Amino acid sequence: MRIQQAIAIAKADENRLIRFIGRRDRFLDALDWDALPEQMAREAAMMDELLATELAEAACYVIWLEECLSFGVEDVIGAHHLQPVSVIRTVASLA
Repeated sequence: MRIQQAIAIAKADENRLIRFIGRRDRFLDALDWDALPEQMAREAAMMDELLATELAEAACYVIWLEECLSFGVEDVIGAHHLQPVSVIRTVASLA
């Protein structure tokens, strides 16, 4: 795979995560936090930290790929698709 393709995939994944975080923030703003069980409110707050970590990792991955390109790397074995498993599990548990 060409490194430019891997960079495009990584940037798309990063943007997808940014959009997810934005949608999640709007959803959380609309919640009646007083009506939520205490455990669910605590889990929602913990998810903020997980998402921030995953977004930072996505940005680092893009930067690393771009640095590889600047060092002359042209091909990579593949691209790591950022699928925030913790996010998917949490969303599934809320459904």
